[in-house]
Amino acid sequence: REHNHDSYSGDDNEYLRRCDRADLSEQDDLKCRPAWFNEQIVAVSKCYKDVAKLGKLVLTMFVGLAYRRYIQFYWGSRKVQGAINNMALILGSVCDYENKTELSVKLQKDLERYLVLVHVLMYMNISPYIQEKLSLPDLGKRVMGIDKLLTEEELNIMTYIVKPGHAEAPDKAIIMPGAAGNGPMNTVLVWIQMAFDRALAEKVICAHHSEARTVSICAQFQEHLCDLRGAMATFGFMKQFPIPLAYAHMMQVLVDCVCILCPFAVMYEIDSVVVSKAGFREHDPWATMPLTVFGVVFITYFYQGLLSLAKVLSNPFGEQIDPTTGELKDKEFMINVKQILKQTRCGQFTFFNSAVDAPTCCITETAAAARLEEAENAKDGDY
Repeated sequence: REHNHDSYSGDDNEYLRRCDRADLSEQDDLKCRPAWFNEQIVAVSKCYKDVAKLGKLVLTMFVGLAYRRYIQFYWGSRKVQGAINNMALILGSVCDYENKTELSVKLQKDLERYLVLVHVLMYMNISPYIQEKLSLPDLGKRVMGIDKLLTEEELNIMTYIVKPGHAEAPDKAIIMPGAAGNGPMNTVLVWIQMAFDRALAEKVICAHHSEARTVSICAQFQEHLCDLRGAMATFGFMKQFPIPLAYAHMMQVLVDCVCILCPFAVMYEIDSVVVSKAGFREHDPWATMPLTVFGVVFITYFYQGLLSLAKVLSNPFGEQIDPTTGELKDKEFMINVKQILKQTRCGQFTFFNSAVDAPTCCITETAAAARLEEAENAKDGDY
């Protein structure tokens, strides 16, 4: 009637009777509902269906890409932990604990301390959580069960590496461009190798091993050291190659469009089903409101929830501190770096101290004789 359509003869009662007799199985319900409803909402519903199909595809890809990145960071952390523990196992099994000289004790402690130090420095470089808890000067205090993770001399060297000119320059110091990132870690790796070589030369390690066995141990240690360097460097490379920010922004726009169109499309679909079953004059538009609201909330929750989850997984170590709360963002979802550090430290402690009181059958005759002599001296009061 409003548009003076040919199907309207001027008799309202006759038009209503035609609607009652209409076969709604072929979408004749569209003829009975208001024209504005059919003309506008049908287009919105069609657009929603097409956009939702595209949204499902790209959102699934985004979540999968973010989760894959999360897994890579997690197993990368475990790979670093494994390399450090492998080196601790080698050192702990070849150290001569019967050698009680000051140099021997110092080298053994330094090797253990450097393994802890390089692990902490790695996470100070890539983890916002550790960056919040520790700074370079803090390493001169008790950290991870070690009284001084950095001596005063070592702290000065590290400070000079990170910020050239902000500390007293060590003797023959050379400023290395770009060393602030992996520079401290690589420096400690060099220290570990140098300490290992000195311990080998001073017979602190491999003192009772054959030449062939010593060569094999050195080769294994060098291999694990190189594996450790490569695993730590991988984190820096992955941090430099994140998921493109434009991709995340486009996903946000797409999901927002789906959520905006969702109420109209769901209302139209549910209303069409009800009209096809009850007829236009018999159905109650408000009766479907609870189901419509539930459908809209359900769809919006999952679209926005999956998008938020993908954003969180794309930052496995967490985001920077939220200035409003003073805490890390989404720290409930980030990889538990603190726990990994503790687990690694427990493994190191076990490997370095298991050989101290090893059974007699596990040590050489020379070491067994030295242990027996030490026990007799202690018994006689001469030790």
